[in-house]
Amino acid sequence: MPHGYLASAFQEVTADAAGWHLWGSGVQPSCAGRSATSFLASIDAANLSPLGPQRLQSRHPRHGARIGARLGSSFAAEEAGDPDGKDPAEKDADGKEDPFPLWANTKGLPTVTLTSKSEKYFSPDIADAAGDGTFKPIFGCKCGDWQPAPTHPMIMFRDDYIKSHPQFTAQVRKLKVHMEDTTANKVHWDATYDLRRFLTVEERAKANQPGGSLKLIDTIPADKGTGQQIRFMSFCPPEPRPGDDMHSPEKAVPHEYLLKVTALNSDEQPIDGFVDDESRYSALPPEPEQGPGPESVPTAALAEQPVVATARASEG
Repeated sequence: MPHGYLASAFQEVTADAAGWHLWGSGVQPSCAGRSATSFLASIDAANLSPLGPQRLQSRHPRHGARIGARLGSSFAAEEAGDPDGKDPAEKDADGKEDPFPLWANTKGLPTVTLTSKSEKYFSPDIADAAGDGTFKPIFGCKCGDWQPAPTHPMIMFRDDYIKSHPQFTAQVRKLKVHMEDTTANKVHWDATYDLRRFLTVEERAKANQPGGSLKLIDTIPADKGTGQQIRFMSFCPPEPRPGDDMHSPEKAVPHEYLLKVTALNSDEQPIDGFVDDESRYSALPPEPEQGPGPESVPTAALAEQPVVATARASEG
């Protein structure tokens, strides 16, 4: 292909790209023109990835808890006179603290929290849970657009459980998961995952040691034909809407979710004591957005007021 043709095509593409909105630009489109995946992640010029933020991760690799290690930005904010020590980029347009400072376009997401934990496992990214993890934006829908998330949640075994069952990681081969929205009676996740299929030789050796390490990574694909919903469906409680008696702002109620996890051995048989182990979650819909158009004028402002001055138009 001629070199001149490639150069011309490149110029056309880069010229068109001048009007594109960067994911990290802070633009918040309305529900009418916003896709559920438009908020995936902010990007920088040196490192592009469609699935996650590019700056330092703020979760502990073992327990998934937010550790707030953004020291550099805090120091910069303090020097700039911010009394909260917060980077301005970590606050939204209203000046409130941004719950997802590493992500863009996150307004309109549900609030997902852990309501009942398992003593055997936890997920560091499925919901806000003190000491366990933080809700990952890709697991929530926007504008009622219920669809599969780009990845599934992670599942890790608790240290206390591994210590009390030192042979567990050598015994377990797969995890079977099943999650339902018990409020709407919808299946969100139903699949089986092979925890060892993509391990290296060294990782398998560590997993086979007493008290070894093993977990369900968010990018491991589900075994084909092992469930009725092998892709994780996002949390999508109905959003409050004006005039909707069932989901008005005053009556908005969270949806409840039940996750059951079963550990399987190399024969794909359930391991005693780890069958349908439950954890529960709650998703509260976001507050309704202010619609476009003129704001309503309070009735009191239209009441007759005393005359304080008069004017006369000149003739001529």
